[in-house]
Amino acid sequence: MHNNKRLIPLPKDFAFDIFQTAGESQNNAVLGFHDCLEIDFVEAGGGFTVIEGKEFILKPGEFYIINNLERHVTVGDGSLKMLVILFDPVFIWQGNTFDYEYLRPFFDRNILFSNCVGSEDPLAPNLFEIIREIKQEWDGRQEGFRLVVKALLMKLLALLYRHFKLGGEISDDVKSFRKSYNRIRDVIYYINQNFNRDLTLDELAKVALMNKTYFSEFFKSVVQMNVSDYILNCRISSACSLLKTTDRDIIDISSDCGFKSISSFYKSFKKLSGVSPNQYRYSKRRM
Repeated sequence: MHNNKRLIPLPKDFAFDIFQTAGESQNNAVLGFHDCLEIDFVEAGGGFTVIEGKEFILKPGEFYIINNLERHVTVGDGSLKMLVILFDPVFIWQGNTFDYEYLRPFFDRNILFSNCVGSEDPLAPNLFEIIREIKQEWDGRQEGFRLVVKALLMKLLALLYRHFKLGGEISDDVKSFRKSYNRIRDVIYYINQNFNRDLTLDELAKVALMNKTYFSEFFKSVVQMNVSDYILNCRISSACSLLKTTDRDIIDISSDCGFKSISSFYKSFKKLSGVSPNQYRYSKRRM
């Protein structure tokens, strides 16, 4: 299987989505990762999911949690029905120590960790009920539905925290990654909020409290891409969201996402998404 970074366009004002999928076909299966966090629930059918080289045979009633660095793909058997929740970490956590607890299962993992919560787990019925309520609110879109969706998501994350709060030593790899990520956490948040303007390496290095050369190398070692590529991914992801959810002119979207010319926007968009902005908008309108 090939692997790549996927662009997941989530609105900046409410970076959340929930939808049903049947998975990929075997021939089109591509390992990938994305900036958002993911929770999957197998409603019916079967297939398999590969997460960082480990294969899970899918069974109805199972849950899977996947962080923003784990390469993964789900392949359905033709009958698979899976609910997928995607959300930006900043949707829940904006630097507050207490709120980080909601996200611990995605990042602070002990040596007993498994991405899967089995259908036989005592917690599974509660998790399913919450996800069912989230989907109902999201589809119904009644007054205040966003408040309810976020509250339910936080309850879901709290129960997952309870499930994964097991005894056991945190692996050395997790300890190392957590320590490294914490050093650039502020600058990642800064980029996510300011990607639509010119950001210099000097400016970002100051936010990270590092010298420019070291910051550039350190950022790439943690995020697995250089700073300019990360900023470009943020811009294209935002453009995808606007193309999908608005009727605004493409030239205005290009400018608002930080591109200085429409030609550079088209070139970058096609390079990362595989299609032109017009084709992307048309394909999403048909869904």
